[in-house]
Formats: sequence, C-alpha cells, structure tokens
Amino acid sequence: MPAHLVLFPESYLALNREVAHHPLLLQRLSKHPQSETETLLAEIAAYCGIAVDGEFTQKELGDLAHICWEKLKTMRPKSAIHLPGDDFGKFLNIH
Repeated sequence: MPAHLVLFPESYLALNREVAHHPLLLQRLSKHPQSETETLLAEIAAYCGIAVDGEFTQKELGDLAHICWEKLKTMRPKSAIHLPGDDFGKFLNIH
C-alpha cells in the first residue's frame, strides 16, 4: 500500500503548537481520535468559546484554526514554574 502525505496549512500547525500549552484542552482532545481533524477543531473552538455550526470548506476550517490559535494565545495558563534568571523580586513584588 503506497504511503501518502497529508499537508496541513500553517494555521493548523500553529494551533497544534499552541494546544500543547493548554493541559485542560489536551484532556478534552484525548477523548477523540486524532484522525478526526474536524471534531478536534470543533472541540478546540468550544473550549475557546467559539460557537460553530454547519459545514465548512477547507479554507473556512483553516480560518477557524487561525481564529482558535489567536484566542488560545490569550488563554494560555500562567506558569508557576520559574527558570533561573527570572526576576523573583518582581514576581513577589519585592523592591
């Protein structure tokens, strides 16, 4: 059986990278097969508070992925882990 490549638009790739920063979303996505891209995108949209309904073209799905990526960036959880070099004085409001 010959192999085939599936190329995804940059918006899908950026969204995939951003999803990695959202543990609660990752839990929700783990309930769906990875092969169901549209279902995963709908779950991401719901997590972002974006209502979707109906059928979408491939371009519209790419646009939705971009919108979700932009929204997720604003929803990224703050990290409680600080790396060496972080200014703990600012973090603790110590002057």
